[in-house]
Parts: sequence; structure tokens; C-alpha cells
Amino acid sequence: MIKFNVLVVSLVLSRLYLDYGNATLAGQPGNQLDRPQSVMNTAARLVCSARKYEHITPLLRDLHWLRVPERIKFKLSVLVFRCLHGDRAFFVAAPRAWNTLPSSVTASETLGTFKRRLKTHLFATSFP
Repeated sequence: MIKFNVLVVSLVLSRLYLDYGNATLAGQPGNQLDRPQSVMNTAARLVCSARKYEHITPLLRDLHWLRVPERIKFKLSVLVFRCLHGDRAFFVAAPRAWNTLPSSVTASETLGTFKRRLKTHLFATSFP
């Protein structure tokens, strides 16, 4: 299952559909995120060999996958971190995402620490 999970993540989630241009979905109404979330849910069911009508929340939690709104916020926040630490420019929506983060996340000194804290924060927000 590990190799299949890696394949799904690398092809479906990161490259082909969800993460490649998801920052363009920032600020869109919730219904605009339904289709990408549906693709993610299907990928999770495929990886976990779950049935079509099985609840998705436990599967996403077990796979440690963020939902689409949190994935968008993650990507924008990483762009802001890179900008503040000498990397490339970021989208207009990025300051909004950055300003909603707790200082325990934004005060990170390295990209690795920032990503870990950010994902933990967004994961806790997504699955209270």
C-alpha cells in the first residue's frame, strides 16, 4: 500500500490536479472547491481500498492528508514564508492566509520547521 500511496500522491494530488495550481483557487466560494475535494476523496478511497459511501474524514485523517481549503492555505503560507526569507513573490491572497496563522507557526526559523508546524496547525483545524 505504501508504494501505491506514493504513486497516488505524486500523480493525482501533487502534479496532475490538486496542488499544481491550487493557489489560484484561493478566495473562491466553497462550491468551487467541491470538485477538487471529490478527486481527493476518491484518491483516498482508492489508496485505502474503501467503499464509495464510507466516511472520508477517518481516511483523510489516517493518510494525514489536508482537505483542499487547508492545502491551498498551506501552499500560500509556504510562498509567504519563502518571500519573507528571500525567495520569490507571492499571490495577493497570501497575506490573508499568513495573517490567520498563529505566531507559533509564523515564528519558525527554518522552512522545514515552518512546514511541519503549519501542517500540524491546519490538520488540527481541519479535523478538530
